[in-house]
Amino acid sequence: LPIELLSFDANSNQQVVDLNWSTASETNSDYYTIEKTMDGYNFETVVTMDAAGNSNTLLHYATKDNSPYQGISYYRLKQTDFNGAFTYSDLQMVDFNSSTDFDLTIFSNPNNGTIINLSITSTMGEEEVISIFDFTGKECYSKIIVPKESGKNEYSISPSTQLASGVYLIVASSQNKLCAKKMIVK
Repeated sequence: LPIELLSFDANSNQQVVDLNWSTASETNSDYYTIEKTMDGYNFETVVTMDAAGNSNTLLHYATKDNSPYQGISYYRLKQTDFNGAFTYSDLQMVDFNSSTDFDLTIFSNPNNGTIINLSITSTMGEEEVISIFDFTGKECYSKIIVPKESGKNEYSISPSTQLASGVYLIVASSQNKLCAKKMIVK
């Protein structure tokens, strides 16, 4: 085997996920890749790190995922040899809930479709996209906002034309978080 993997751990730690692994030996080991997934099929690379190459001593590796998925996700360690061959560790489950919940409230609902007041609970400096969709799924409005503080922030948005009477979906999305609420225009 190219490496003798002793352990691979993924643990939530406040706003990040700590990723640690240890090897007893490595032979022709080029690099490590940490991957994450929410569904077990689609994996995203978190980080790539150089391996020791050849070693017969106990080695410890550590890194962090600074943008973990919300909720339950899975991490795996991929080890790649100099010749391109690779192996995977077992999956490690992480249940990550950040300290700031992501939530959306529409006030004055129903409303007249000219000015829409929102309250979004989010994280300071984390870019958010606010979109309004009509009942057919067509986007009627979209705006990017960046909260000036963590917690509850209030916004007034005004579509370029008054929204017609009907049911709309307001979606707030930020990195790996999404919140949607129904809005009625009279």
